[in-house]
Amino acid sequence: MAYFLFTIVMVLFIRWQKEQSALEDVLNKPDRLTIDNGATQFHIDLDKFIYAKAAGNYAEVFTTEETMLIRISLKGLEDKIAEAQSRAVRLHKSYLVNPQAISSSRPKGDGDLIIKLNSGEEIPCSRRYRQNLVSTDQ
Repeated sequence: MAYFLFTIVMVLFIRWQKEQSALEDVLNKPDRLTIDNGATQFHIDLDKFIYAKAAGNYAEVFTTEETMLIRISLKGLEDKIAEAQSRAVRLHKSYLVNPQAISSSRPKGDGDLIIKLNSGEEIPCSRRYRQNLVSTDQ
C-alpha cells in the first residue's frame, strides 16, 4: 500500500513539474518583455508592440491590445527590446517604433517626415533619426 501511494505521489509530482516548466516557458519567451515597475510587472508582447512615446520619466507603450504607462526611459525600453532580440527603431527623440507597424512616410518640407502606421496614427520622424528609417528597409 505504501509503495502504491509513493508511486502516485511521484507521478503527480512529475506532472506538476512539467506544468511548471511549461508555464515558465510561456512567461519567459523571448517575444515577451517583462518590465518591473516597483510593485507592478508589465508584460509586453513584442509581436503586438506598435510604438512607445516618451512622457517625462515614463514611456507610454502602445500595443494592438492596450496602452501602458511604464516608469522607464525610452532609451531603457529600447535597450530591453534589443536584449529580447526584437527590433524597434528610434524615429524621434520621443518615439520608438516597431518597423513592421510602419505603413508609409511623407516629407514635411523641413527635412522631417510624417510616418503613418498601419493603425492609421501618424508620428513624427526628425531629420536626426531619418537614417534609422532607411536602415529598416534593408
